[in-house]
Amino acid sequence: MAVLGAHARLLWVWRIFLTLAALPVAFLSSLFLRPLSPLWWAATGFWAVVFLFCFLIYLPIRQRAIFLVMNGESLILSEGVFSVIERTVPLENIQYIRVRSTPIHRWLGLSTLVVVSAGGRLEMPGLGRGEVDRLVKGIFGLGAKGQGQG
Repeated sequence: MAVLGAHARLLWVWRIFLTLAALPVAFLSSLFLRPLSPLWWAATGFWAVVFLFCFLIYLPIRQRAIFLVMNGESLILSEGVFSVIERTVPLENIQYIRVRSTPIHRWLGLSTLVVVSAGGRLEMPGLGRGEVDRLVKGIFGLGAKGQGQG
């Protein structure tokens, strides 16, 4: 049984995207609200608290809460902070596997493994390239064994 967690560098990818998403909010609040007015201070304070909560608390917890388990029969993805979601895909139902990487992911040596089956798909973000290769070989190796025995 193999258990893989999201790499710690995934946290930096999420933090970069959070910062990029926060820039328009800061710009729009400065554009539509009079600077240094009470409403501007309230909007800026609220925006800063939400940003810091996500940056320092939520994203690190989310990164640690994602893991993929591969036993001999299925893949199990568990994720979630406030409510845990667990998805299971039997190895014989896997139709194809795709590896996705954005430029930031490639720069940090990370990939997202996308497993597509008849009933849906699993996405495991934050895996190193070597982990993805070993996992794909394991899936195809176990899947071939299971299909050859029937």
